[in-house]
Amino acid sequence: MVTGLVICWMRHMGKPGSCKVGTFVYLYVTSVASKTSGIEEVTLYSNACGGQNCNQFVASCLVHCVQDIPHINVCLPGTKEGCGHGGCGSCTVMISRYDVIRKAIQHYAVNACLFPVCAAHGLAVTTVEGIGNPATGLHAIQRRLIESHGLQCGFCTPGFVMSAFALQRNFPNPTRHQIERAIEGNLCRCTGYRSIVDALFGSSEEFCPNGDACCRKKPAVIQTSIADKLGDDSQVAIFPPELQLNCEKYFNNQVKFTDGDMTWIRPASLNELLVLKQKYPQAPIIMGNMTTGSFIANGTYDEGRILIYGGSVQELKNITTYDDGISVGGACTISEFSKFLDDISKRSNGKFITIAGSIMCDNSTSDTQTLFKALNVAVTVASGYLCKADSSLTDPVSLPPYHSRQVFGDCTDTGQSEDNALGRTVPNIHSEPAVSGEATYVDDIPKLQDELFLALVLSSKAHAKIRKVDTSKALSIPGVKDFIDHNDIPGQKTWGSVVQDQELFSSGEVICFGQIIGGIIAEDRETAQRAADMVSIEYEELTPILTIEDAIKENSYYGEIDPFIDGDVNRGMGKSHHVIEGEYRTGIQEHFYMEPQAALAVPRESQEMEINVTCHGLQALQVGVSKVLDIPLHKITCRVKRLGGSFGGKDAQAMNVAGPAAVAAYKTKKPVRCTLPRKTDMLVKGKRHPFLAKYKVGFDGDGKILAIDLKLYMNAGHSNDYSVLIMEFTTTVFESGYKVKDIRVQGYVCKTNVPSNTAFRATGHPQGALIMEDIIFQVANRLNISSDKVREVNLYKTGDVTTFGMVLKNCTLEEMWRKCQQESKYEERLKCIQQYNKENRWKKRGISMTASKYPIGMRVTFIYQGAALVNIYTDGSVLLTHGGVEMGQGLNTKLIQVASSVLGIPMKKIHTIESNTAIIPNPIQTGASLGMDLFGPAVHNACEILNKRLSPLKNEMPGCSWEELISAAYFKRIQLSATGFNRPVKNEQLDPKKKGGELVEYLTYGVACSEVEIDVLTGETQVLQADLYMDIGKSLNPALDVGQIEGAFVQGLGMVTSESMEIDKNGRTNNCDAISYKIPNITSIPRKMTVNILTNHNVSTCFNSSKAVGEPPLLLSLSVIAAIKEAVLAARTQIGQNGYFRLDSPATVKRIQEACGKQI
Repeated sequence: MVTGLVICWMRHMGKPGSCKVGTFVYLYVTSVASKTSGIEEVTLYSNACGGQNCNQFVASCLVHCVQDIPHINVCLPGTKEGCGHGGCGSCTVMISRYDVIRKAIQHYAVNACLFPVCAAHGLAVTTVEGIGNPATGLHAIQRRLIESHGLQCGFCTPGFVMSAFALQRNFPNPTRHQIERAIEGNLCRCTGYRSIVDALFGSSEEFCPNGDACCRKKPAVIQTSIADKLGDDSQVAIFPPELQLNCEKYFNNQVKFTDGDMTWIRPASLNELLVLKQKYPQAPIIMGNMTTGSFIANGTYDEGRILIYGGSVQELKNITTYDDGISVGGACTISEFSKFLDDISKRSNGKFITIAGSIMCDNSTSDTQTLFKALNVAVTVASGYLCKADSSLTDPVSLPPYHSRQVFGDCTDTGQSEDNALGRTVPNIHSEPAVSGEATYVDDIPKLQDELFLALVLSSKAHAKIRKVDTSKALSIPGVKDFIDHNDIPGQKTWGSVVQDQELFSSGEVICFGQIIGGIIAEDRETAQRAADMVSIEYEELTPILTIEDAIKENSYYGEIDPFIDGDVNRGMGKSHHVIEGEYRTGIQEHFYMEPQAALAVPRESQEMEINVTCHGLQALQVGVSKVLDIPLHKITCRVKRLGGSFGGKDAQAMNVAGPAAVAAYKTKKPVRCTLPRKTDMLVKGKRHPFLAKYKVGFDGDGKILAIDLKLYMNAGHSNDYSVLIMEFTTTVFESGYKVKDIRVQGYVCKTNVPSNTAFRATGHPQGALIMEDIIFQVANRLNISSDKVREVNLYKTGDVTTFGMVLKNCTLEEMWRKCQQESKYEERLKCIQQYNKENRWKKRGISMTASKYPIGMRVTFIYQGAALVNIYTDGSVLLTHGGVEMGQGLNTKLIQVASSVLGIPMKKIHTIESNTAIIPNPIQTGASLGMDLFGPAVHNACEILNKRLSPLKNEMPGCSWEELISAAYFKRIQLSATGFNRPVKNEQLDPKKKGGELVEYLTYGVACSEVEIDVLTGETQVLQADLYMDIGKSLNPALDVGQIEGAFVQGLGMVTSESMEIDKNGRTNNCDAISYKIPNITSIPRKMTVNILTNHNVSTCFNSSKAVGEPPLLLSLSVIAAIKEAVLAARTQIGQNGYFRLDSPATVKRIQEACGKQI
């Protein structure tokens, strides 16, 4: 039967009287017979708006369906498309189906970016908007995330909410393991997961961080179910009766959906499926939908345009047991099969009896253990006839129960009023919109009238001349409007953050794989992206320079950088008892912010151009667009409400998306949106610079490092970007927390044919510090002493002078080192680890401490400026605007706290809207952890101006309320708007040669102790414990600062372990998707983590004795790779390989396994 697709919405009614227009709960897909013979329709129904033709959804996935329902003004932005591959979980929704056999409703968390709309036939779909919102009340899961400060940028938050919600619907009393499994497919780049874990794990009956002191173990406490704590279902609508009462109708009949181009057929039986396959032999059979969405989008199914869905065929979902085995249907999901195996194992006491010589023998090279581990097979040894049994061989690395603790002192002042929020642990101000899906990002802006979409056309060669660009095939596709390239740029064709050396569109010669050549403009994103893939380009290939070694050979550098010299290296080497040499390499790291790059360019009258853009360097972007369009700055408005993360990747390189969108809007005179697919985003954009170091080091017999002669090579890519500045910064701070008297560092910025690498959280410092840690490791092994002893003897202390001439005052490194040693029980644990390593051959553990010193500031003086605008309205409410950009770091929240403190009013009376160059002109970039230091004093200044104006009137009205004061001020014509400006005293820029000027304002210090366990055969690693200590002065909001520390640490954990990228021989960057590029997930974080903020309130900083916290904690993660080296050292020692070995960063499982040597 040919049918049309009906997408029905059930409006959320909630409690009596709580109905809110526009709030929807369920989407469900049904079908109706064709109204006209031979013409199939997809019809959209709303209980408020009737039916609307919506044919395009036949070839769409749920994420696009729920984000933009045409004709009925429904937009549900909570379902985010973060990757398009089902790898990040941002688009998670809940699918529900009535199971006729079980007589129960089954709920599944699925990735909406993969799940086709047609596959939802007969199912109910719940989005995050459907379980709770600020107006009608939040669900308990949403509330717990807010209370635990379990979000930062908020882009991934709805996905976590829905994964936890689906679990709760199936298991009202989930175990800790179930919760962890439910959210391990959801990624977060900001929080470090701890706060999310605490929010959700806190409801598990089997685990409480308070141990025996848990309130549930007290008999006087009434035991409530987890459902009571986690599942406030008063906010959730019932399962649609239509789908339950007519379930057999939906699944017992074959249905066919078509939009006139793509046809989707869903057979009801295996026989019908086989008949269809015989009739349409080229048609793919769709089952789990893991690749369907992307295949439809990229045109894989274009030839036949017919899809056969077998996921609902009952014969293919059955699991049948026989005497000699089991039969598993092809449509059975992995989860269903896993549950079946769990049930089998429970009935058989969880054991398979086997004679496993290949597993038990020391010299075995069998893959059996790998297969068994992959199948989660439990192995029981009956006897060990020829060889000794060793169960640790098949055991995975340890995964003990999770535990966390955060320690910080009172950061408020004595006698501080309750209305004064400064120093208090208040949640991020956008927490409620984030957990409910209401928080909007650039690509969530509803589609404008006549809006077009731009898809980029990229180079597939690393270095080549363009001979021909053929767009004929692409332009012939219905819906495609135009193609743009360098010929369509009305103004300057190049841009750049420092040097204008990067072409917006290649004009004849491509100089990297992924360089932008042009763009296809179309009516919608799917059409634009498919057409962009059809643009044919002929090249004349040239020889590329891809690696640092290639650049050295070809002498390909960006100018010459003066050597940075402190002391006399030759003198230091002469005094040294030992001299060593070595090399070390650091890898590429992708920013992997959860929100992809996006821009919406809207042309206005008189050549005005408004650009909504994912960028935190709005002034530089405004200048770039102005030059490209040849339009003055006062007609270009750049704006952004919030970013879904950045870490430096959305600073300079936002021009890659905003520039083309602006050119397309300028040419078409229509709004143009450009949102990069994750793969394109990762191909086009630069990353953390990879470094190669060649060093010579002198030291004495106690491990005191006396001299370092260092050559640093960085792969900058095909343009300058910030690379020279980053290299200059690295050469001055590479020694991190360790004092070296005599140094000489020569930096080389390599010009290559790879994407232009750029700023990334901590900008060059991690690479330098990794090299310094390798030097320490080699020194320790040469002297046969502990690496931590070498670190301790070289620690910076008060009174020392840094390499850039700054005398250290109130240096807290030694104090934190001692606290960390004592409170983490370092010595006691070290002895336990040594004993563990003696008793375990296949698993090894390591522990290590590291120290860091992070300079806060920039070498150039013009950056030190910040502006803010504070407007008071007649009802007493306050609107705060500033030049910074909120991207998860809590800048808006802290600035509102500042305004609350100065004005003496509650935070709830103060609001921020967005960052906008038309409101705050010439805003300096929000970066280098300077956001609060620059804009905090500016807000303070503006509020003080207002207080000064209001003071005389306030004296005339003693005891009046704030609202009364403001109302009176208005009628007395007192100006209720003030601009604040901050221009810190910074007289001259640093001169490295003379050691004159100022590099930084102050220093942030950190110490960390990490313990890891590795599998010597596979290289698998688990961080067992991390104790983190930070000196961040007097915290303005300890909860937000703890989150920054944890998030930075876990991002650094990925940098030194799992996040691996390589440039292949063709210049293509591999692992450019969420599946193959491995950022840490919930199971990657330390099983026990403690964060300690040192009480150090009497320190001079830029504002209120607070220190920057965004970047410095990332260096704490170096303790992880240091601990890994200790574990590998133990593994090598047991096979007679003693002494130093090189383990480059990241320490991937492959590198760890290889470093352990031949163990079998």
